[in-house]
Amino acid sequence: MHFILQWVLIIITMLFGTINSYKLLVISPLPFKSHSILGEAMVEHLTNAGHEVTYVTVFLPEKPMPRVTVVDMSDNIKLFPSGPMSIQAVMDKTNEGNSFFAIVPQLMNMSKDTIAHPNVQKLINDKNQQFDAVIAEWMLNEVYAGFAGVFNCPLIWFSTLEPHWMVLRLVDEVTNPAYTVDVASDAVPPLTFIQRAEELGIQIVGRLSQAL
Repeated sequence: MHFILQWVLIIITMLFGTINSYKLLVISPLPFKSHSILGEAMVEHLTNAGHEVTYVTVFLPEKPMPRVTVVDMSDNIKLFPSGPMSIQAVMDKTNEGNSFFAIVPQLMNMSKDTIAHPNVQKLINDKNQQFDAVIAEWMLNEVYAGFAGVFNCPLIWFSTLEPHWMVLRLVDEVTNPAYTVDVASDAVPPLTFIQRAEELGIQIVGRLSQAL
């Protein structure tokens, strides 16, 4: 009986020894409620698994979340006016929210504003901060990849968009514009010659806009 008890204690010790808790930085600063819902759900899932999370967000959680430190960016909501992307604007056909050429510069500026935010700067300049990994929301640019360099830890991208050429190139190569369309495109395969040329043009301009 004593021998069996010893083995039970050894097995339990081994099981607890394989449980790892990480300190994670989750960056989901887009001022859109739908993105916030997904980001908060992910943070909740991570904390339920026992991890400690620092959460950069525009929409603060309604209730305090255990093991979560929130970096408040709620004043960044004003940087992206909702009017041009509202349902009314879509119904009136006056919105430019789905225009690739309109949204990419806006999101790039938003990412830069996120980096420049006083609370984010305080986080970056805190020499005592250490993270095991950075989990950042990818949204048409790779600005947040710099956090992994600052904290010298792995980077994990997560995307709330459907798979398309811009995000797929992060793990493989750009998809063929003759058979696939941009995430904001109205075209549906199979594509005509004109549509293929348009999709190719979007990819070229997209790569150039990111490089500038």
